[in-house]
Amino acid sequence: MNPNQNNEAARRVGPPRYTNQVQQRLNEMWAKQSKEIEEMTDFKNHSLPLNKIKKIMKLDEDVRKISSEAPAVFAKACEMFIQDLTTRAWANAEDNYRRTLKKVDIEATFSTTISESFKRADRGSEALIVLIENTMDILPLGRTKRIMKSDKDEKIKVTIETPSILAKACEMFIKDLTARAWANAEDNNRTTIATEDVASAISNNHEFDFLADVLPIDEHLPTTPAAPAEKAPGNPNNSPNAGQCKKQ
Repeated sequence: MNPNQNNEAARRVGPPRYTNQVQQRLNEMWAKQSKEIEEMTDFKNHSLPLNKIKKIMKLDEDVRKISSEAPAVFAKACEMFIQDLTTRAWANAEDNYRRTLKKVDIEATFSTTISESFKRADRGSEALIVLIENTMDILPLGRTKRIMKSDKDEKIKVTIETPSILAKACEMFIKDLTARAWANAEDNNRTTIATEDVASAISNNHEFDFLADVLPIDEHLPTTPAAPAEKAPGNPNNSPNAGQCKKQ
C-alpha cells in the first residue's frame, strides 16, 4: 500500500499510535493545572482577558447580568480547553509523521473529542471547521498561541490558522456553557449568572467534567436534604410514604 494511503487511513480511524504517550502527557497537564488552581490567588489576571470573555458571554441576548467570578472561571476553563485539544491534535500530527500542527489535526481532534453540543446533527467536524473559520475573532490569537505552546517539551510549530481555529472553538465553548448556566439561573428565578449556575451546568453535562478542578462543584451546588431511608418491614414507625421526597 502507498505510504500516503497509510497516513490517510491512520488519520481517519481510531486514536493515534502513541496512545500511552498521549495519555501520559494529558495526565501530566491536568496534574499541573490542578496544582495551579489550588495555589491560585490572583483571580483578575489570566492568560485570556476577562473583558473579552464577558463580551462573549453577553452575546447571548437573554443573559442580563454576570457575577464578577464567572468570567474568571471561564478564563481558566478556556486555558485548559486549549491545552487539552492542542495535546490531542499534536498526537495526530505525530501519528502522521509531522512536526507542525495543522488544521487537519484540529479537525481530527474535533471529530473524536468535541461533544455533540458543539455540533449540529447534520454537521461533521469538517463543517464545524468551516463554521468556526467564518466567525469573527474575539479572543486574542497571540495569547491563544502562547497557551498552545506552553508545557510542550518539543518546540512545537503551528500553522498560521490553528490558533484562530482554537480561539473560535473556545468562543463556542463559552457560549454553550453560558447558555446552560443561564438556563439554571432562570429556573431559580434569578437574573444574574452566579457561580452556582456554572457549577450546575458542569455537573449536569459530562462534557464539562474537566471543569471540576476549576470550580469545586460540591461547594457551589445548593444542598438538598437527603431522602429518609425506607424503614424495615415490621417497624412500628413505618409508613407508606417513608423514603419519599416532596418535589419543590
